[in-house]
Amino acid sequence: MGKARFNNNPSQRSDVSVTWLQAVHHFAVFSLYSFGTVYDATQTFPVYMKSKYVNPKISAMSNGSVLKHKSLHLTSWCAVFQLTYFFICCVSDLVASSGAHSPLTRKIAAFRDWFLAAVAFPIGTLVVTVFWGLWAIDRELIFPKILDEFFPAWLNHVMHTTVLPILLLDMFLVRHRYPSKLTGILGLAVVALSYLSWILWLGFVADIWVYPFLKVMEGPVFVGFILTTSVLLLGMYLVGEKVSKVFWRGHTDYDFEMAKLD
Repeated sequence: MGKARFNNNPSQRSDVSVTWLQAVHHFAVFSLYSFGTVYDATQTFPVYMKSKYVNPKISAMSNGSVLKHKSLHLTSWCAVFQLTYFFICCVSDLVASSGAHSPLTRKIAAFRDWFLAAVAFPIGTLVVTVFWGLWAIDRELIFPKILDEFFPAWLNHVMHTTVLPILLLDMFLVRHRYPSKLTGILGLAVVALSYLSWILWLGFVADIWVYPFLKVMEGPVFVGFILTTSVLLLGMYLVGEKVSKVFWRGHTDYDFEMAKLD
C-alpha cells in the first residue's frame, strides 16, 4: 500500500493537494456533524414526540408540527448539505493523499468546490444569518423557548452557529476553484427553488406551515420576504466567491494553472 503524501508548503498547493491540517479539519467536522445528526435523530426527536402528548404548550405549537416536520426545515436540509460536503472533502483528501493528480482526483476536487460554492456556503450562511436575525427580533418566531427543554444548546449552535466559521476556516485552509457563475448560481437556484416550492405546497395545499411566521404574513409582506431572502442568498454566493479570492490572493498554483472556464 502506498504511503500517503501531504503537501504542507502553502506556496506549492493547488486545489487537488492536501495537508495534514486540511485532512484533520475535514475529518473532525464530518465526525461532529455525524454525531450531531445521530443525536438529533435518536435523542432530541424521540423526546419531543413523547413531550407533545403530555405538554399542552408543545402540542399546541403549530398544531404540534414544529418538530414533527423538522426534516422539512431549512436547518435540516443545511445539516445534510454540510455533512455531505465534508464527506466529499474527506474522500477528496483520501484520494489526493495518494500523490497522483489523476483525472479522478481533479473531478472529485471540482465537484467538492462546486458543492461548496453552490450549496454548502450560501445555504449555510443563510441559515446562520436568518436564524439569529429572527432570534434577535423574537426567538418565538424561529425557535420557541419551550424547545430548550429537549433541544440542547450545543446542538443548536452546531446547527445554527458554527456552520459559518467552520466553512470560513475550510476556505482559508483549502484553495477552492470556484465554478463559473452560471454553473454555480444555477445549481443554487435549483436547490433554493426546490425547497421553496416544497414548503409553499405544504403550506397552501396541505396546511402544514414549516415556519409559522410565514402563515401570518400578508400578501405583499410574504412576497417581499421571499424576494429579500432570494437576493440575500445570491449575495451570499458572491460573498463566498470573494472570500475565497481574498484568502488566496497572491498564491500561485504549483501543479497547473487555475484559470476558470467562464
